[in-house]
Amino acid sequence: MKQLRQVVGMELKKAFCSKKFLLGICLLLLFAVLSAVYMIEGRAGYNPDSILASMEGGQFTHNPDLALFTFYNSWIGGDDLSLAANLFYTLLPVGAALPFGWSYYLERKTGYLKNIYTRVGKGTYLAGKTIAVFLSGASVVAVGLIVNILLVFAKIPVVTPFAAYNFYNHVYFSNLWADLYFAAPWLYVLLFALLDILYGGIFALLSFAVGFYFRNIFAVLFTPFLLMLVASYVEDVFFSNRADFVPLEWVPTSFLHPQGVHFQIMGWAVALVTVLLLAFSCLTIYFRGVRRETL
Repeated sequence: MKQLRQVVGMELKKAFCSKKFLLGICLLLLFAVLSAVYMIEGRAGYNPDSILASMEGGQFTHNPDLALFTFYNSWIGGDDLSLAANLFYTLLPVGAALPFGWSYYLERKTGYLKNIYTRVGKGTYLAGKTIAVFLSGASVVAVGLIVNILLVFAKIPVVTPFAAYNFYNHVYFSNLWADLYFAAPWLYVLLFALLDILYGGIFALLSFAVGFYFRNIFAVLFTPFLLMLVASYVEDVFFSNRADFVPLEWVPTSFLHPQGVHFQIMGWAVALVTVLLLAFSCLTIYFRGVRRETL
């Protein structure tokens, strides 16, 4: 256990001190900030100070619609208007893989693994590497989300959403955690933010696992991203404009954006996809890395 902690610490230092970690943060942070700026400027006309200034004799001259545009439909998960929000979620697999998902591929290519395996057991090293890769991907996504949430929170009122205005929310009661959106919206935002962060780690692990099958760094970095694009295209081809049933959302880059335009988000479908991606990544690392890999 002590050796595992040492490996995790060493790998985390390599991950967080690399230029690619900074590049991954900058990529997602760019779109997180642009989304916040877009929503803040778009909501400027609904600033409570402006609304209160238009009161006459202590009475509103018109319906203030305070619940129309709030923090909860303006943070990046609630932003279904800006291109920046869509790009944040579309490119999330790339941003998560950039910090450290490629590291095993390069270490094997340069011969570093032959050196490290003489000092640390293969299983211990790969376990530490797996933890570090997951945390690096999750951290990149977390930074972008936290900055976006803080910016939007500072400028847009935190007003509990009103169900009658659901045209502006796109949160329907059959969707994942939809009941929380109107009862405890802060918990709804927290849960989806945690899900996004979890998938940052999962996409990084997926990139790590892909490195056992490909011998090209671009394939290692971009396979999770391309997989999401292909899955989204196939989903649209087979399920769009279906009148005989309500399609479910299976593509992570779509269901991670809770208030984007997509199919129905069901908890069991999200859980199934999450388990399958984690199982594929972890089993690949174990069987192709620990059990079979020869250098």
